Amino acid sequence: MQTIDTLRSRVGEILLPDDEEKLRQILFDAMDRNLVCRDVFGLNPLLMAIQTAIIAVDEIGLKRDGLIAILLQPLVTDAQSGTTSTLTIEVVEKTFGKGVAVI
Repeated sequence: MQTIDTLRSRVGEILLPDDEEKLRQILFDAMDRNLVCRDVFGLNPLLMAIQTAIIAVDEIGLKRDGLIAILLQPLVTDAQSGTTSTLTIEVVEKTFGKGVAVI
């Protein structure tokens, strides 16, 4: 939780009021359904996405759409590769908007 708290403190007010809850539901649902698998190096892709988002927010001032896209990327990549139907671009667009889906 320390990593999530770090991200939350650095993000500030760039997320819309219900973005955090939507992200939480999607990410926890994927974890509960065992759809998040460690990579070949044993690393957790969601933890890596959170750490990448922290760096991107700190270093380049990443805003809402890019931040959400980074956090959802591991789930969308799995769905696009056909290995697991985790999260589709269509669901991302419906939930967070076209800007996030395009990224």
